Amino acid sequence: MSDNGTGCLFRHRADDVLAHAHRRGHDILTSVAGIPADLLDRKHHPCPKCGGTDRFRLIDGDKGAVICNQCFKNNNGDGIAAVAWMLGIDRGEAIDLVGDFLGLTPQNGKVHGQPLDPLDAVCRAKRMPKASAVAYGARVDGGAVVFPSWGPDGESLSDFTIKPTGNDKQRKGMWPKGGKAGIFLPVVEKRPRLPQPGETWLVVEGVKDASALAGLGFLVAGLNTCTMAQRFAKMFRGCDVVLIPDRDVASIDGMDKSARRVYGVASGVSIAALPAEVTPKDGKDTRDILAQADGERLVREAIEKAQPFEVQRPEGGPDNRVSIYDGPKEHEVATEAIKALAGLDGIYQRGGNLVSVVRSPEPPKGIIRPPSTYYISAIDDSGLCDLLSQAARFYQLRTRGDDVVEVDVPPPLRIVKIIHSRRRLPGVPMMEGVVHAPVLMADGGVMTTSGYCRATGLYLAAGCEFPPIAQSPSKADAEAARDLLMETVCDFPFASEAHKAAWLALALTPAARFAFDGPVPLGAFDANVRGSGKSKLADSIGMIHLGDMLPRTAPPTSDEEFRKKVTSVLLAGEQIVLIDNVTGMLGGASLDALLTGTSWSDRILGQSKMTGKLAALTIWYATGNNMIFEADTSRRALTVRLQSQEENPEEREGFRHPNLLAWVKANRGRLATAAVTILRAYHVAGRPKMGLAEWGSFEGWSNLVRNAVVWLGMDDPGATRQEVREQSDREAGVLRQLLAAWESGDPGGFGMTVQEAIGKAASGNELLQAVFAEIGTPGKPPSSRSIGMKLHHLRARVTGGKFFDRRKGVGHSVSWVVETSESQGTTGSKGTKPYSTYAGTRTHAHAHTQAADSSPPSPLSPPAAEPEGTTWKF
Repeated sequence: MSDNGTGCLFRHRADDVLAHAHRRGHDILTSVAGIPADLLDRKHHPCPKCGGTDRFRLIDGDKGAVICNQCFKNNNGDGIAAVAWMLGIDRGEAIDLVGDFLGLTPQNGKVHGQPLDPLDAVCRAKRMPKASAVAYGARVDGGAVVFPSWGPDGESLSDFTIKPTGNDKQRKGMWPKGGKAGIFLPVVEKRPRLPQPGETWLVVEGVKDASALAGLGFLVAGLNTCTMAQRFAKMFRGCDVVLIPDRDVASIDGMDKSARRVYGVASGVSIAALPAEVTPKDGKDTRDILAQADGERLVREAIEKAQPFEVQRPEGGPDNRVSIYDGPKEHEVATEAIKALAGLDGIYQRGGNLVSVVRSPEPPKGIIRPPSTYYISAIDDSGLCDLLSQAARFYQLRTRGDDVVEVDVPPPLRIVKIIHSRRRLPGVPMMEGVVHAPVLMADGGVMTTSGYCRATGLYLAAGCEFPPIAQSPSKADAEAARDLLMETVCDFPFASEAHKAAWLALALTPAARFAFDGPVPLGAFDANVRGSGKSKLADSIGMIHLGDMLPRTAPPTSDEEFRKKVTSVLLAGEQIVLIDNVTGMLGGASLDALLTGTSWSDRILGQSKMTGKLAALTIWYATGNNMIFEADTSRRALTVRLQSQEENPEEREGFRHPNLLAWVKANRGRLATAAVTILRAYHVAGRPKMGLAEWGSFEGWSNLVRNAVVWLGMDDPGATRQEVREQSDREAGVLRQLLAAWESGDPGGFGMTVQEAIGKAASGNELLQAVFAEIGTPGKPPSSRSIGMKLHHLRARVTGGKFFDRRKGVGHSVSWVVETSESQGTTGSKGTKPYSTYAGTRTHAHAHTQAADSSPPSPLSPPAAEPEGTTWKF
């Protein structure tokens, strides 16, 4: 075995390597020594080793002989010497590297001495930093280097394999046959490091350029070809994307297509031009530029000077519209039409639908709101035809005599249908929602400019002037902002300091909604008596963030009804909706799913089309007196309770702000700025944790809004939800117990007065005795008035499919009957359970009445007080 003149054993004989290396000098210089190919044209160039200007050149391409006037004076002889020189190794080691590269069999078929590291060889040949290659998941498998690739949701796809030796295809890199190629991303703990909104990502062709740029400190994604597949575009939502094509025609065209696909998804798209001439093929890539003298500076300058990409509407017919041939390839016609639409202002996509922002008095079905409010409106077939006629000229080819002429035609309806069926509309910007006041974003920035913001997907319809927001507000600034906001509610009788803090949390939520991931709890404005001001308390928040009273909807009577209403609300992009004047038990499958979910999909009312995945960003509030929630809903509610000590609080005088909503509207700019100032100050302070108990499903909201309120020195708003859960459980238990006891005393279902029930309890009905003892005053006999008030309070609240209703009896008497709820929602395809806000259609056990007028009195009228006098006996 030869020692190659070094006294050490090596894998290959020098004579064998030199014989096979003849006429492969160029390959050896580029792949083993790592010398850029553009330096091997026999002209003078900067030296790739010492960097000296005009000192390096190729002498003999067959042998691989090069010279540098600084590094050595004479011709170095061959490619093996060039490898030793460039890599700083001895000639024997260089012979082994070249022999491995040429695929020669080691002496005696066995490997002796130091084995070749495939990762070192590949990184050296491809000019990639080894640490960067490892950061992209590179691993050695069977003598080859394997890189993982990933799908758009971070799922693992096929591996990309590069061999340090073998044929050109193997050394360049190969995908497995039949495999699904993905995108190359940095890997952390065997999982891809996915792009996040607000980050800047470079996009290049292949893992080799991605690794090289990552070595400079950039976040880089490598494509599996020169064009980004449409499915990968969504990965860069909210990111600034810089595309860097190789300097050849195919790569430049591919990156232009990639820009169109990611445009409207990313917050910004730009294309960098590397400093090299464009060639028909095999143009210089990022690694070629980095290999040049001062290459890192050149690449960084190209990235800094990247030009923003904008969809340009090409010159078309005589009226400057795009000309689109209405031919048989409908998918191509639809694609060109979508490109034309992307050139129009005010057209967006949301949940797979084309939409626009309109100002109209027409609210969604089931919603009441002030006129002339901005909201999101879906574009129907007629509207899309109108837009297409503005964006494009459609024509067909017709034969007239011996000539073929272009004939203008209206936008084809079949193309309109195809566009509506597409779930992704490249180039059309995304619409997340409409806001009416400054909002905090996920990166801590504040959106203050009116109109559409591509970076956030939001449309700000301000309606008033807002004072400037400090870049770095202090805690003192936040405390002053807190005091200004609390001035809004200085006249309200909050049940506790925690309930006051809960109002502030709900007042901050609209300004924080786009700064965190995850759902928002239901804001429940509760009171112990009518007229306490709970609706005004909610509307004060609407006046701050919307500039008007809150959009309202009545409590639904079934889960199916509520589900349809939610779909309309989310399609319209309503920012806040108030479920007004809840009188029954609040809860249900759809409400629970909405409050803890992040997206919503359903059939569009009156159409066979689905909405697509809509972000569930609407904030939901509710008002009611002594509200009761179903068990699952109670943990999803943040309650603000008013506790008035007056019998008629609506007649109270002496308010600091007699016309509160007018005062809020006049000071709306300052109040909205105060809300964002608190959130911005908390962000600038580092979002310190306040040691609060976790609130499952609402971690994002709690970590920002709830913590910010406590950071300002106020009570924990979350403390109010424990009261709600205990009250809801207690009330629900009493209702179930009372229904069972009432049925035991009135088995025929004819109805029973309170006095009759007390009499039956005194006569030995143990169920009635037990429930009266539960709801009565300890040590005292049951009061017909207190029991009547309790029944009135629980009237129409459904539990177990049953509820109390009352009938007018003889004279002024009132009888109470247990009835069954029938129309309580649906168990359709979504599997919803009965919804129990209101009792639905009532089915009487018997058609018995005690008077000709059997219609029940108004639910607003008080229960009749019945005379006491029955002796209570156990």
